[in-house]
Amino acid sequence: MVLCWPPTPAGESAQLPCPPVKGVDPSQMVYKRCDISGRWAGKTEGDFTRPQGYTNYIVCFTKPIQEVLRKLYNDSAEDAQTKLNIALGTRIMEIIGLSLSLASLCISLAIFFYFRSLKNNRTRIHRNLFVAMVIQVMIRLVLYIDQAIIRGHIVGYSATNTNTSRQGIDNTFPKIRITLNHYLFHWMIHV
Repeated sequence: MVLCWPPTPAGESAQLPCPPVKGVDPSQMVYKRCDISGRWAGKTEGDFTRPQGYTNYIVCFTKPIQEVLRKLYNDSAEDAQTKLNIALGTRIMEIIGLSLSLASLCISLAIFFYFRSLKNNRTRIHRNLFVAMVIQVMIRLVLYIDQAIIRGHIVGYSATNTNTSRQGIDNTFPKIRITLNHYLFHWMIHV
């Protein structure tokens, strides 16, 4: 998370409301301390390795997110990184599986539409099911790939990247996706 901090006199702290992003409570305040030398203070006393200093955003997160973070970092930072790598690997496998499913569904639809003997009422529900599944798989692939790009996993791998300066589809699309999924399956059955 990134906030634009106002100029702050040396030796004092600045406060800003938490940013209005998913999983964050914007009613909370976050603080950053300006050292007596006039530079933003780091996580520990005398740490000036990062010019932007250190800001503890934990107070910004909602209680459920804080609980997840507590469980994630319960053991050590190395264990947490291993857990994040496993989650990333799982998502990559899911994207590969969805891509294979999409290819198989497209081949199946091509077979259904190519052979005239398969164009009858008995197979119509199967064609509709495959079309609905193709649309659903495409939506999920677009969402997952968008998440990977926004979080930087495709451009430059970093399991701890928390780039929120760009809004992805997953932040604006969930209700439309749920509605579309329900509609597709109702359409498949009733057409």
